[in-house]
Amino acid sequence: MSYHCPRCNAGYTYKKTLKTHMKYDCGKEPRFKCPYCNKRDKCSSNIYKHVRMRHDGMPVIVHKN
Repeated sequence: MSYHCPRCNAGYTYKKTLKTHMKYDCGKEPRFKCPYCNKRDKCSSNIYKHVRMRHDGMPVIVHKN
Protein backbone atom coordinates (compact mmCIF):
# COMPACT_ATOMS: atom_id res chain seq x y z
CA MET A 1 0.00 0.00 0.00
CA SER A 2 1.40 3.35 -0.99
CA TYR A 3 -0.71 5.70 1.13
CA HIS A 4 -1.34 5.42 4.87
CA CYS A 5 -3.71 7.39 7.06
CA PRO A 6 -1.75 9.46 9.60
CA ARG A 7 -4.55 8.99 12.18
CA CYS A 8 -5.26 5.24 12.06
CA ASN A 9 -2.54 3.88 9.74
CA ALA A 10 -5.07 2.29 7.33
CA GLY A 11 -3.37 1.62 3.99
CA TYR A 12 -4.63 2.52 0.52
CA THR A 13 -3.35 1.99 -2.99
CA TYR A 14 -4.65 5.32 -4.27
CA LYS A 15 -4.26 8.79 -2.78
CA LYS A 16 -7.90 9.62 -3.68
CA THR A 17 -9.13 6.67 -1.60
CA LEU A 18 -7.06 7.86 1.36
CA LYS A 19 -8.53 11.37 1.04
CA THR A 20 -12.07 9.93 0.98
CA HIS A 21 -11.28 7.82 4.06
CA MET A 22 -9.96 10.84 5.95
CA LYS A 23 -12.91 13.03 4.97
CA TYR A 24 -15.77 10.59 5.63
CA ASP A 25 -14.56 7.64 7.72
CA CYS A 26 -11.57 8.11 9.98
CA GLY A 27 -12.64 9.10 13.47
CA LYS A 28 -16.18 9.94 12.33
CA GLU A 29 -19.49 8.65 13.66
CA PRO A 30 -21.63 6.67 11.20
CA ARG A 31 -23.67 9.07 9.03
CA PHE A 32 -26.40 6.70 7.84
CA LYS A 33 -29.18 5.10 9.89
CA CYS A 34 -31.71 2.36 9.25
CA PRO A 35 -35.24 3.82 9.47
CA TYR A 36 -36.54 0.62 11.11
CA CYS A 37 -33.99 -0.05 13.87
CA ASN A 38 -30.89 1.46 15.49
CA LYS A 39 -28.39 0.13 12.91
CA ARG A 40 -25.95 2.83 11.81
CA ASP A 41 -23.14 2.70 9.25
CA LYS A 42 -20.66 4.96 7.53
CA CYS A 43 -21.69 3.62 4.12
CA SER A 44 -25.22 4.01 2.73
CA SER A 45 -24.93 0.86 0.61
CA ASN A 46 -24.45 -1.18 3.80
CA ILE A 47 -27.71 0.24 5.17
CA TYR A 48 -29.53 -0.60 1.91
CA LYS A 49 -28.24 -4.18 2.18
CA HIS A 50 -29.22 -4.34 5.88
CA VAL A 51 -32.80 -3.18 5.14
CA ARG A 52 -33.21 -5.75 2.35
CA MET A 53 -31.89 -8.57 4.57
CA ARG A 54 -33.35 -7.71 7.98
CA HIS A 55 -36.56 -5.82 7.18
CA ASP A 56 -37.97 -7.93 4.34
CA GLY A 57 -40.79 -6.24 2.44
CA MET A 58 -40.14 -2.77 3.84
CA PRO A 59 -39.25 0.13 1.51
CA VAL A 60 -35.49 0.51 1.15
CA ILE A 61 -34.77 4.04 2.36
CA VAL A 62 -31.82 5.48 4.25
CA HIS A 63 -31.73 8.44 6.63
CA LYS A 64 -28.63 10.62 6.71
CA ASN A 65 -27.62 12.54 9.84
